[in-house]
Amino acid sequence: MYGQQKNETEFYNWFDENLGSENSILFNGTRPSENTKSKDGSHKYYMSPAFISGNIVYRDQPFFNTPIKYDIHEDEIIINLTSGTKSSIIKLIKANVQRFTLQNKQFIQIEDSEQMFLVNGFYEVLFESPDLSLYKKHHKTKKERIVHKEVYTDYKEEDVYLMQRLGKYHAISNKNDLIKILPEHRSSINKIKKKQK
Repeated sequence: MYGQQKNETEFYNWFDENLGSENSILFNGTRPSENTKSKDGSHKYYMSPAFISGNIVYRDQPFFNTPIKYDIHEDEIIINLTSGTKSSIIKLIKANVQRFTLQNKQFIQIEDSEQMFLVNGFYEVLFESPDLSLYKKHHKTKKERIVHKEVYTDYKEEDVYLMQRLGKYHAISNKNDLIKILPEHRSSINKIKKKQK
């Protein structure tokens, strides 16, 4: 199975290399704005403001070893496509990104028209099963301030957890939220909370 996956990855890489990035469906989006300065060294990206090699599924097509930046403030994916000596930095059309992987962490796009204000966006997959799934929404809020007539933007991470049970999504911020979703496990949840703080 591993050999089959490796051959598939090699085939896609070979195909993309021969097609050329300028002819790829990834070459479809807008130019991101990168003009903010931070006073405290913070940034709006997941892990690093530098591009990280990852995999992405875009319009049902997989792309491997793609330089990716995940903007967790705007919830957008930015890629760096290289063709010869030319480099193009593109903010992908969000609706076309189904999933991506960065440093062995898997992210999926969740869309739910009934709960769109609670749910829609990219989530890290922490646990997934048909009955119960747990996701983490990486998010950063920004604070702008003026220092000596210059505008600085600092970012602070405020993650959100989401549980999917029986087809419905629930936000989790504390023990009581978890007990509401899983009342039959109240005693186990209390024991774990007491033990783990």
